[in-house]
Amino acid sequence: MRRKMILALMLVIVSSVWMTSKAMCQVSTCTCLFDDPPVAISGILQLVPLPCPESTEDIPCPPCLTIALNANEQLYYLNGLNDNLNALLDTLVYPVNATVTGHVYTAQEGGLAIRVQDISLHASLPSLCDEWNVLAFRSHMGYAPDEYYTQHYRLTSDTVMNGQLYTKLYQENSYSGAMREGNNRDIYYVPADSTHEYLLYAFNAQVGDTLPNNVWFGISNGDFLSIKTATIKEIKPTYPRTFVIDLEYWSHGILESSHTEREWIEGVGMPTAPDGEFFMPLAGGFSNILLCAYKNGEQVYVSEMGEQYGCEYNDDSHSTPSDTIPLFSYTGDDPGSSTVDPVDPNQVVVTLNGNELTIREFSNVDVTYTLRHYEPAKMPVRAHTSASDTFRNEITLQITESGEYQLLLTNPSWDYSIYGTFFYSPQGIESVHSTSLPQKVLQNGHFYILRGEKVYTITGQRVR
Repeated sequence: MRRKMILALMLVIVSSVWMTSKAMCQVSTCTCLFDDPPVAISGILQLVPLPCPESTEDIPCPPCLTIALNANEQLYYLNGLNDNLNALLDTLVYPVNATVTGHVYTAQEGGLAIRVQDISLHASLPSLCDEWNVLAFRSHMGYAPDEYYTQHYRLTSDTVMNGQLYTKLYQENSYSGAMREGNNRDIYYVPADSTHEYLLYAFNAQVGDTLPNNVWFGISNGDFLSIKTATIKEIKPTYPRTFVIDLEYWSHGILESSHTEREWIEGVGMPTAPDGEFFMPLAGGFSNILLCAYKNGEQVYVSEMGEQYGCEYNDDSHSTPSDTIPLFSYTGDDPGSSTVDPVDPNQVVVTLNGNELTIREFSNVDVTYTLRHYEPAKMPVRAHTSASDTFRNEITLQITESGEYQLLLTNPSWDYSIYGTFFYSPQGIESVHSTSLPQKVLQNGHFYILRGEKVYTITGQRVR
């Protein structure tokens, strides 16, 4: 009993050394000739105690580990490894999915062994799809036709990084990064040109769970923002389930933290792309929308956009004409008494499509808008507030009356205000970069509106 306890203790000590130094034992080599062709067996490479027959006081069992392939609970002890294969196995963190090719025989120590000819490693991501069709969309804000085309993402060959086995992710022919799965339906991601591993998905997470701060949503934590907390806010009972993550983050240049939400689709990924999308897409850049996802060649998911456009959609001609309203910033009480500068379109973009006025802001803060309508049918010309509210990211307003409008955008953290002025009629808009009000004149029994050198009817139709 004492000797067995000592041997068990030695095995634990050697096991710990083995995990770091990778000094390995092997079963005895078979010198026999094999007439049958080699076989390929798939399973999991793992570390196990070296088998040995019943020991005696003079010949104890060697207290060391060896590598075995576990295929459906049947162990095959590896033997006959060349220097290249030994070097490969020495880099791994076990267990590892693999296919081993060689000849099977019965080891002298007991159990089955395999004299190895080749080892093919392959990462396994059973909790995630392996192909995605993603619609890339870019709006040119009316300056040119909008663009649509389908991008193809796929998991391909395997690679070893930091002792872990990953599967490479490609977007078309461009390497995007590598993924691996943990033991709790957790998926990890190493972006291209990086060695840092991020948590990408955690499909066994529960409502209220707090995720690590290195969770990946398309941008490195600390580049332009820092994630303070990431919490599972809700799990929608859709099929597949949808995880809603509340992100509290710090954005550079903003004193207070902000909140936003992102989603995971169970087993599929994000609604944008399998590796996420830039945290706050820039104006004029491409945005992604997932169309369809596949597993082992079979379609397992289609989004609402995929049902509408199909899993493959490419078109650059079906744009809806829209007008972009020039925006300007100013400090002080009004733009007529301070310096006026053009607004960067990466900050705010305002477009008028038909009678729909859309305001998009990309700083992800609460913005208050005030839309004023000047009524030229009254003398003297006066303005009234047509709409006012606070929004974040995007809002669309309906314009119902012809005439001149002024849009004012403010935020408490800004030291300036943003405004844009336009003249709307059912025939389109006329942008106005001026703070002066229109003039109403009577000529030959008809009222006309003068705006600079331009002349409009009361209904807003331009006549000169």
